[in-house]
Amino acid sequence: MITLRDASYSYPKKADALTGITCEVHPGIHLLMGANGTGKTTLLHLMAGLRYPTSGVCLLDGEELRLRRPSQLCRVQYFSPDMDFPEKSVEQMASRHAPFFPRFDAGMLSRNLVAFGIDPRQKLSALSYGNAIKARLAYMLALRCEVLLLDEPTVGLDFDGRGQFGRLLMECVDEDQTVIVSTHSLSEFEPIYDSVMFLRDGHMLLQASFEKISRRVASFITGTPPADAVYSEMRMGRCHSIVPAGEDNMASAPDCTLLYNALSSSSAHKLLQIING
Repeated sequence: MITLRDASYSYPKKADALTGITCEVHPGIHLLMGANGTGKTTLLHLMAGLRYPTSGVCLLDGEELRLRRPSQLCRVQYFSPDMDFPEKSVEQMASRHAPFFPRFDAGMLSRNLVAFGIDPRQKLSALSYGNAIKARLAYMLALRCEVLLLDEPTVGLDFDGRGQFGRLLMECVDEDQTVIVSTHSLSEFEPIYDSVMFLRDGHMLLQASFEKISRRVASFITGTPPADAVYSEMRMGRCHSIVPAGEDNMASAPDCTLLYNALSSSSAHKLLQIING
């Protein structure tokens, strides 16, 4: 379990990137939302032990990640599309890097590469940008780390690659793993996520399970805004709204794009009051 207690982070000569983040992230697949520059990557860096909180703490099962002990490093991995692998091919990574990760599954790596159509012996530098990302994702999933932090993992992937990644995410992640996906492609993997975290201006505005959200609010598509709408927006001539769930408004699966827009609007406070009870 990842725990943050009043964690803040400030870059030199800049405004605070994160302020007073307190949360617990349990096993499951979680969506991290927020506008550019709101602190998502910084938060993932804290959780990976790549940056240290300016104040407060970030813990992995009660132990500070800033210690960067080998027993921690083999349990947590951070991924971004622009990261480089120290080896020339996935085959070399599996030979030289994977032995440091006790949960690594060579069979899973082989299946993932086949699914993406990647030759493990091919030089990563010879692959297209998108295929190089596929190769790295195939490897990262096969490490089977207890905590996997994915920062915009589908950037650069084609339509088929995005779909394949979603399927592999469901197949490869066990119930004891914690996966956080930071992405602007909000609706892409909606059925997969267990919870959502929303950052705005460096503050954690919302952390809640989708089950909790669906109990408290419902999403509707109508011709005009409902009278009890907490938030509404027009899309292609139809009104998409969030309303309180109740006898007249049956609970529904959250619309992540609608939720994002509502939390970014002046309606955020009212929506949060309803979700948090």
